[in-house]
Amino acid sequence: MAIQRPLRWDNTLSALKEMSDTELEQMAYYLRYQWGQDLLGTYTTNCARDSGASVNSGFGAPYRTASASASSSAFTHYGANNDQKKTPQTLSNADNDEPQSQPNAFAGDDDDSFGTPSEASFNDTLATVTTYYKEVYRATLPSQSAPSTGNLNLYSYAYWDGSGYVKIEGVEANILDTIIKLANNEMLTGDKVGTFQLATSDPSEGAGHVWSDLGTFFENTISTYSFPTSIGTSTTTYKLYLKTDAPTSSHETDTTLTSFVNWSSGDSALKQQDRGSGTSSYSNFISTVLLPVWKRSSIFPKYRFDTDNTLAGGWEKERGSYVDTFYDTSQTTGPTLDSGTYYSARFGLALTTSFTEYLILEIGSSTDSYRS
Repeated sequence: MAIQRPLRWDNTLSALKEMSDTELEQMAYYLRYQWGQDLLGTYTTNCARDSGASVNSGFGAPYRTASASASSSAFTHYGANNDQKKTPQTLSNADNDEPQSQPNAFAGDDDDSFGTPSEASFNDTLATVTTYYKEVYRATLPSQSAPSTGNLNLYSYAYWDGSGYVKIEGVEANILDTIIKLANNEMLTGDKVGTFQLATSDPSEGAGHVWSDLGTFFENTISTYSFPTSIGTSTTTYKLYLKTDAPTSSHETDTTLTSFVNWSSGDSALKQQDRGSGTSSYSNFISTVLLPVWKRSSIFPKYRFDTDNTLAGGWEKERGSYVDTFYDTSQTTGPTLDSGTYYSARFGLALTTSFTEYLILEIGSSTDSYRS
């Protein structure tokens, strides 16, 4: 509906002043931080959702699941992905070194000729190593209830309504426009706190940036071969990471400039709210007002899996991908004599990609879902 800026006390002017976006950014940062903590608490081993997680937590988050169907109507199931590989084939033949000129020799002695495994024998080994299923908690009708009047009166901010009144903000659309859309913008193009990334290693961005490893999301296994008959595997592991912290140096940190005023019923007066410190900053306001409003909206961050990484607009961002590959063609070696035995083998030559799948972050469906 409208940006209604929280009021703060200006010590220089000895007056109430509307907070700028720079001053609101500290609040938007800790909102993103708490969003990330909310998501983090819903995960168990290897990206699975904790069975004890609250229905009001983990909105929009991707999970691995053991089921070929959605856990409930609140989840969107994105099907199966198979990790496939082919297995190298080997042949061996003992060295027959008896000359045919020897007594009792027979036809075929001293004949060590034999072939290599066929292309078909290699191709026929294509098999699934593991099947992976995934789903996203894309609740279309979130069960999150609205902030209570009591919590709004206790924790929400005072603002000037432009018509001669100072009011306590309780309109959800205004809260979205004023604060939450700032958080959305940083998730899309800024520090990414509270968002996911698929990667083969920690998406390190330097000191102060923290990505929590949620475990294995997918593995791509290919076969290996070494002379004479050693067959093994090489695995690329794709993990799901959640960004849970970032440096706050780029945000306004002055407590006076970032603490809004609200109504104190005990004092019957406007008072500067104690915003707290560290990770507890704005915790009451965030947990009882901002998070419920965000979860009830159509612009909370959510994800989808897609084989196409075409983005609809600035409200979408690709957040990593994973692939499955296996050998499409093969090569041969041998026969080669080693310690009295001839060996030959057929093993992989060129890889082919069976699929590539992308993790796409969506925040709303238009440029109205964020603001800078």
